[in-house]
Amino acid sequence: MDGGFLRMQWGSFRGETYRWLLKNTPGYFGWLINKLKQDKLSPSDHLFLFKMTLIKYASMFPEGNEIVAIKEKKKKTTMINAGVGESQISAIFAELNLPGISKTALKARSREIGPSIECVAEISCTTAIQQEMKLLQAVNNM
Repeated sequence: MDGGFLRMQWGSFRGETYRWLLKNTPGYFGWLINKLKQDKLSPSDHLFLFKMTLIKYASMFPEGNEIVAIKEKKKKTTMINAGVGESQISAIFAELNLPGISKTALKARSREIGPSIECVAEISCTTAIQQEMKLLQAVNNM
């Protein structure tokens, strides 16, 4: 066992553990974490929790933090994007005979719900990381 059960579910290193990725491809690891932080991750993405967990995993180790800091190019985005913008929401509302929503109002609603989504993701990621660390300790004690 490579020391962990959390595995990449997408990309070039699909199937490899997060630990393996950090240890064997630090440049890619740093780039990927920064890309995930910059992307507008959507909770409707079937890989959302895996991506959030990878970001959390990187922050739990000095090596991860250092690599990410070196590779960091842009600041974290502030708007949560569910893949639907103002025009799509307005079209949906029009189909339902509801008035459209302004960009300002949509952004305000996104900011309101954002902390709740982040809280759920944080709890889920923390739980997964704790399980990962327990397994790492168990493997290292073998």
